[in-house]
Amino acid sequence: MIRLRDMVPGDLPHGLELCRHAGWNQTLEDWQRFLRLAPGRCFVAETGGTIVGTVTTCLLERVGWIATLLVSDSHRRQGTGMALLDRAVFLLREQGALRIRLDATPLGQPLYERRGFAPQFTLRRYGGTLAQSASLDPDSTWIRSGSADELAAIVRLDAEAVGYSRERLLRELFDEQPHSLWVAEKGDRLCGYALSRGGALATQIGPCIATDAEAGWALLQSALARHEGTPVFVDLPEGNAAAARVVQAAGLAPRRELVRMQLAIDAAEAERHERIDWLWASSGPEAG
Repeated sequence: MIRLRDMVPGDLPHGLELCRHAGWNQTLEDWQRFLRLAPGRCFVAETGGTIVGTVTTCLLERVGWIATLLVSDSHRRQGTGMALLDRAVFLLREQGALRIRLDATPLGQPLYERRGFAPQFTLRRYGGTLAQSASLDPDSTWIRSGSADELAAIVRLDAEAVGYSRERLLRELFDEQPHSLWVAEKGDRLCGYALSRGGALATQIGPCIATDAEAGWALLQSALARHEGTPVFVDLPEGNAAAARVVQAAGLAPRRELVRMQLAIDAAEAERHERIDWLWASSGPEAG
């Protein structure tokens, strides 16, 4: 019999094991962040004392996120994934979420559609090891390292791009990797930022937000250039062709597709999504 319970720190190695089996990129630091962002709001499924599934949630303003819905091969198609999803949706609705979002793999998409989630747009993951000779020009007089003092302005810019405040997430990502923050500034105007973090398989570049193509191009190029010689992943919205040209010029190739999906609890929220032209790299499938 499957039992659902709250996830605790001692469960994280089991979550990592499910990640590795699925070929996902999350690290222990990612799982620790899930618990910090939503203590008591992440769950495991277990049977006979063995963990066979996980799901994490996060509420950013009135927008809920569901991530790391993983089920062991031995317990798929037995209702475990649906039970975890239903628990996560119930909790987020109870907390007052107006819409609930997630990035679906092709395997998971039918499950979410059966619960009313609708596709919004496709994210294409590009990956590869950046060659030292990659066609990148990171030099720009208005791309520079960012600091903690600029986080408030970055949060405001990010909220313009995605439609709600991701302050808690952005501050967590900065605290983990403060030296990965770079900003684009023209005169005294902040027009973009980029962050990155380590992964089990590759460095995840993103989020990267820019208000114009020049800033986005320069930020994404500079982020890639700092990781030459190492494997990287970049998740790009299908509608941002300029971002795709940057990563293709760097020698990265499409690896997989994810579909950003949304369950609109409030009808007025149904058509809300990111400004695709400002989204130069997603933060990954954990919280957009």
